[in-house]
Amino acid sequence: MKNVTKIILFQNLPNKTRSYFNFLFNKLKIKLNENKLTFIENINYFEPEKQKHKKALLTLSPTAWLQAIKEYPNIKRFNYVGLTFEIVRALNLNGYLVDISDINTVFYPQKDYDLLIGHGGKCKQIIDNVKKNAKIIQYVSGEFWEAFNKESEERYNAFCERKSIKEKLKFKRTLDGLIEGENYLAEKADILFSCNFPRMVNSFGKYKSKFFFTGFGAYPDQFLSIPIEQKNYNNGRRNFIYAGGTNGNIQKGLDLLIEAFSKAPELNLYIYCKVEEEILKYYKKEISNKNIHYIYHWRFFPYRNRLKELMKRIVFTIHAPINSGLGTAFMGSMLIGLIPVGYVDLEDGLDFAVLSNSWQIEDLIKVIKEASNKSPEWCKEASKKTIEYSKKNWSIESFRIKINELIKNIDTLVNKGI
Repeated sequence: MKNVTKIILFQNLPNKTRSYFNFLFNKLKIKLNENKLTFIENINYFEPEKQKHKKALLTLSPTAWLQAIKEYPNIKRFNYVGLTFEIVRALNLNGYLVDISDINTVFYPQKDYDLLIGHGGKCKQIIDNVKKNAKIIQYVSGEFWEAFNKESEERYNAFCERKSIKEKLKFKRTLDGLIEGENYLAEKADILFSCNFPRMVNSFGKYKSKFFFTGFGAYPDQFLSIPIEQKNYNNGRRNFIYAGGTNGNIQKGLDLLIEAFSKAPELNLYIYCKVEEEILKYYKKEISNKNIHYIYHWRFFPYRNRLKELMKRIVFTIHAPINSGLGTAFMGSMLIGLIPVGYVDLEDGLDFAVLSNSWQIEDLIKVIKEASNKSPEWCKEASKKTIEYSKKNWSIESFRIKINELIKNIDTLVNKGI
């Protein structure tokens, strides 16, 4: 079955059916006057027997908190569910009662909060209404809006030029309506926390000195974790998986990788994400190449065992997004030992990665071929180092330690100016 047919059958048709039922369900919710949960307060979930004298407000997702305590210890998604769970945990353990307001809802505080953890572009009215000595922390999940818009424009312009598209395409991921609030939050925040993604951090310009690196979290699919002795590092050097997440194929570089592998037919690209309409419409020819494989539906039964077998023959995880950090899907692929290749915002000098300083197609082809020419012995060692690095930077355990360190020492860090 051709890739285009698989995408239509296994992705687009189920998505249309799901969208139709979601539409009906939302209409029913409106009729029943069911309101979205926008605020939850006085969370005292961790060490409830200990009295808490401080108050914290987290602007993220009340629904994510309810989902987290329902799923724990088997939380499936870190952003926002696992993230919310770990932030609340750190706050409770450091003496804070926690309120959570929804990031997409305008909220006016009615309490004297000691700490605000803000995210998104609708924090201005909150910041202006907390007490003057309240500490303000910003959770950063991507690059600063100016760089985000500039790089997105560059990617879309390059895409349209390659495909001779005259119409103006809208960004799949957009910051419309959030820019003023993002500016205000970055200015007023005492500390910004995120991963140490150098290009992303540099995009914050005068605010980059405010960063405290907590790392991030990802839940790797342990079913797909293959012991080194079972991995085919010889033949596997020809195989790359793209687990770049979804919602923004062009901003995440899927188009670039499809073109790069079309010019390297001896190497295989396995696409493990949703293929969006722009890609499907303009890349039908390239997607039909024998070395490009759509396998996103393999995450479901009855294909899971086929996916596990394939993982024995895949050595590299490849990515080429704008500099908004790495998605949890890519982090998860590294946590199970897949070696990072491509245009990836990681620190310089990593001896286990094969990275390009440019997202241009010819430069991506160079690193793809360089990776495929590494020896099996090098790949084995690089896989071990990838796991070690990933556990240090985006395992749940590492994030838990770092976010607790941030909350525990907030006064000292602010007074020192980080």
